[in-house]
Amino acid sequence: MTTRENIIDKADQFIRNKGYNAFSFKDISNDIGIKTASIHYHFPTKSDLGVATIKEHIARYEVLKKKVANESPLIKLESFLAVHTQIKHENKVCIVGSLATDLNTLDESIKDELKIFAKLVIDWLTEVLTEGKEQNIFDFQTSARTKALMIITNMVAIVQLSRLTNDDDFELVRETILTELRPKKIMKRVVVTGLGAVTPIGNNVQEYWNSLINGVSGAAPITRFDTTQFKTKFACEVKNFDASPIFEKNEIRKYDLFTQYALHAADEAVKNANIDFDTLNKNRIGVIWGCGDGGISTFEEQFGEYKLGNGTPRFSPFFIPKRIVNIASGVISIKYGLRGINYTTAAACSASNTAIIDAFNYIRWGKADMIISGGSEASVSESSIGGFNASKALSTLNEDHSKASRPFDVTRDGFVLGEGAGVVILESYEHAVKRNAVILAEIVGGGLAADAYHLTGTHPEGEGAVLGMELALEEAGITPDKIDYINAHATSTPAGDLSELKAIEKVFGINPNANISATKSMTGHLLGGAGAIEAVACIKALQENIVPPTINTQTIEQDYAEKFNLTLGKAQAREVNYAMSNTFGFGGHVASSIFKKFKE
Repeated sequence: MTTRENIIDKADQFIRNKGYNAFSFKDISNDIGIKTASIHYHFPTKSDLGVATIKEHIARYEVLKKKVANESPLIKLESFLAVHTQIKHENKVCIVGSLATDLNTLDESIKDELKIFAKLVIDWLTEVLTEGKEQNIFDFQTSARTKALMIITNMVAIVQLSRLTNDDDFELVRETILTELRPKKIMKRVVVTGLGAVTPIGNNVQEYWNSLINGVSGAAPITRFDTTQFKTKFACEVKNFDASPIFEKNEIRKYDLFTQYALHAADEAVKNANIDFDTLNKNRIGVIWGCGDGGISTFEEQFGEYKLGNGTPRFSPFFIPKRIVNIASGVISIKYGLRGINYTTAAACSASNTAIIDAFNYIRWGKADMIISGGSEASVSESSIGGFNASKALSTLNEDHSKASRPFDVTRDGFVLGEGAGVVILESYEHAVKRNAVILAEIVGGGLAADAYHLTGTHPEGEGAVLGMELALEEAGITPDKIDYINAHATSTPAGDLSELKAIEKVFGINPNANISATKSMTGHLLGGAGAIEAVACIKALQENIVPPTINTQTIEQDYAEKFNLTLGKAQAREVNYAMSNTFGFGGHVASSIFKKFKE
């Protein structure tokens, strides 16, 4: 740093910290160890030094403007605010504010330079705000220039006050300015108007619900293939399923079982919601689905055909569309002519809960009027049973399979594979009212997160689960004590159940208001379809004021029997106003959703 630059820098500090009138050349001389004559050589008068100091600030702003010239208005504004944040961090005040304090005693040359500096800052900020408003990045009612003046006034004052009070909330003020400028999005209420289900304990919603509250197990010996060579010989298969009411006879061969389940459940939900799609705008109605395995049985069958052909391709022309995980959402949209948002999430066992949360978000953001959401799975196959056996994830309690799924029990030894489909029809409150729909419940929150811990295992302390539940509660705008029922992910695996209990304790504390139950003790684990049928269970609990039980569990892990109401053995009648559904998947995927009893 040259002598001239050193003098300017020191003058800058004195002006900020003591005020322009309170320092002299002698102060600078004593501070940096040079003679006053040397200072006078560079700056004949104090006014010359004041002007030079302001010019230095102008130069810095010009450099900043050029540096961010090609950035977005938001980045430009962030850069402007960052300059003032740096002032606070250096325990300084704004030079404009400091000089303004002594304005009446300043020479005209300093006043003129100060005006140039102020105009530069005001014009640049006005330009940034104008650009941002035109691009719908910022939203404010006044003119851009007036808003710029308001921001600058606020920034100057807060920097000075922060220094005087040693207050560390400056970053909060900065963030508040940014938040207030962002466009306000009016979030729509999202309601549930239709339900559908195909499960191992019932092929429609009412059968499913009756089995849940009566503690019926869906576990039985596997019927699809010879299990002689497998460690696990049972599963929760869908029973007595008849696809003929939904499909023409020649159509069934086009669809894998997971798609058949999806169409069957969707048909029930559409009828339950009393929807006449021809009277609605189909461009604003979508399908968001969840699935993990897709057409795994189709893949096995077709690969077997390939091998039988001694290398000659014997694949069905329907092989690919039957196998791919996204086909169910596509087929549902084709059946009803829906041209809105359409995709499938494949977030393992949290897939359908993720799909429901996505659908909730799209509707409340105004991007859709209605979405058919849920998930399906038909994974009771040789490769699934074999693969999960190899990873030691499945129960092997073959001698007493109906009691194999026993979440939270100290003797639990793995999950029981299930299959089926669940559907919830979500739509905006306004849309539902306009078509005179019967509203079953409201969805008010959804939290998506990740464990970022292990390929297949959950974090032992449930870190991702904690985050997912907290995000859902925050979005719903409620405290943990408002939740009346938690449908736990609880698959009956040794590590997974314990980590979820720890996570629930961290979020809800000991002896929370909520009943907790694990309906997988009855349905088995539907993998990508689990969140969908469990959402249906939560909504029925809200409607009926009944919490379904956790069956088969005798001795609770650690001391959690004293900490929580795990609703063991039989259903419990109670007022249910809010219900939370947890789902976690391989890869660390986390999804927690919150449903609310509907009230006008």
